Amino acid sequence: MAFQDTEEWAGQEDGDLEDTNHETDQDIYPNTDSEYSDSRHSASDQDSDPDEDKCDPLFDEKEFISYLEGLHEQIVAKWSAPPIGDIPNLRPNAELKEHQKHAVGKAEWAMRSQFKGMILGDPPGLGKTLSALSMIARLSSDGNGPSIILTPLSCCQHWMEEINKFFQDGTMPAVCLVDFKVIPKRPDVTLLSRVWVMEGVKPLGPLLILDEVHLIKNSRSRAFAATHELRQRVKTCIMMSGTPLDNPWVDAYALFSMLEGHETSTFGVYRFAFSGPPDQEKNEAPDSQHTKRLIQMMDAVTLRRPDSIVTDDLPPIARTLREYEGKSSSTTSSNLCFEELEELKKRHSQSEKGTYWGQLVKARQYAYHSMLVELHDIEAEAQLAAMKRDEAMEDVLGDQYRERIAKWHVEVKTGNNWRSERTLHLINLVQILIDMRPDDAMVIMDESVFFLDIVEISVTKALRHVRGGIPIFRYDGRLTPGERSAVITRFNAAKGRRLLLASLGAGGQYLNLQAANVLIRCGPWWNTLWEQRAEGSIYRYGQEKPTFVYELYDKNSKVDAYIKRRRDLMNQKNREIMEAVTHRDDRNKPEPRHME
Repeated sequence: MAFQDTEEWAGQEDGDLEDTNHETDQDIYPNTDSEYSDSRHSASDQDSDPDEDKCDPLFDEKEFISYLEGLHEQIVAKWSAPPIGDIPNLRPNAELKEHQKHAVGKAEWAMRSQFKGMILGDPPGLGKTLSALSMIARLSSDGNGPSIILTPLSCCQHWMEEINKFFQDGTMPAVCLVDFKVIPKRPDVTLLSRVWVMEGVKPLGPLLILDEVHLIKNSRSRAFAATHELRQRVKTCIMMSGTPLDNPWVDAYALFSMLEGHETSTFGVYRFAFSGPPDQEKNEAPDSQHTKRLIQMMDAVTLRRPDSIVTDDLPPIARTLREYEGKSSSTTSSNLCFEELEELKKRHSQSEKGTYWGQLVKARQYAYHSMLVELHDIEAEAQLAAMKRDEAMEDVLGDQYRERIAKWHVEVKTGNNWRSERTLHLINLVQILIDMRPDDAMVIMDESVFFLDIVEISVTKALRHVRGGIPIFRYDGRLTPGERSAVITRFNAAKGRRLLLASLGAGGQYLNLQAANVLIRCGPWWNTLWEQRAEGSIYRYGQEKPTFVYELYDKNSKVDAYIKRRRDLMNQKNREIMEAVTHRDDRNKPEPRHME
């Protein structure tokens, strides 16, 4: 699925940081699906029905509680579903791991259940793709098909490669539709880009796989509406995401909407059922009793196992916060921007929301490198292209922008213009790592493509003395999805010391980078689940080396502190919910939860 709407990718411009406990910044910042906007109530590309937010007057809370308690039988039935390892047409050297067999067995139970599907929410690295393809293989062997996979455009190549890797030639015919080509001879698998769905092509089949389903969390978007329409024409649905609740708790509504057999038919009912009647126009976080309700519902429709299934058998991992105290004029400018932001917030002016957002962006740019501010007006569109619409940046920016960016690059390369406190600390860290382990492959990730440009120049200039050099690979929004896949192939095939610079948005999906054992984040991110996703790209099956994760943090930067605090605060509610529905396959029989 080629997600092309502004709300579809939860990257740096889409953090949806609804404060789950105290603050209410989502009411202050602009509705841009930014770090501060509610993922559902932000501006979208679809007209919304105001009545949709209202609770059905016939909603009976006692009946709903009774329904939730009755879900215990479904939870036990899912738990007791036997593993299935009999997968037709696997290659001789391909075999499902035990947890993947359990995934197939529980998915087949879920497709027969009242829900007609489930959320496969295993953390990154547990092999969800092979589990899903195994489900399709079993359906196809029984004469059912074709099954449909909706996936981000940049992930289509990954799916095709996995089919060829694990299944015998010709046994799982698949067609990848990314434009308006005519569907060829009946396949077993149809990989759809969203453009097909948006144009009303309505294929039917026994199973719809929604890959990276968290990308359609905005239930007022056209992407959600189109996907929901397609879902009605397919018998069952398996949703896949390593981060099912990757932002506010309201994200679960969009996921439940793809299933049957539940009581939350509208967002108003959902909000009332899981947080109570709102006192104001906010999606207030549920209290402990309502949280228990949401946990019960999620537990009934979700299969999520702990990442320890993988990590227990991997080499050790070390996580380090690399702190420093910024003392440059850039840190001062960043803090001044942030202080102005705080003053603006006190006025609570709706008309100044865009100004708030601009101040925050500038504060962060100054905190990283002052020259980023020169591209302040370009960065938003560039990030949109790279991270949300799955397009190459160069296909979106006009000629006038390209000329400005080219001149900016020349200026950054001039003399020591690449220097900032953050780049100097980053270079120092890379040098230390090279001295300690000269053959390690490293991944440096950041939310800004332009800051990665500065990093590339910094490494090239500051570390030119390193014997043998440092091969640098780029994986970001300047590349088409096909080019991104080729970069990963070359990086993994290379030997010895090398460096991959990846943007958070472009690098957030299906990065299998076991060849690298060092991850460096250039600063705090808005969401711990993004961090887990990035970490899972290197710390997964096939990793043979001790793994190291670093995060740079300026102790004197107010914007760094703010992002870190919001990240940790927001993660509390999601962590509580997801930890409660994460289980090993060999756990004891689930105990019932009492909803009152």
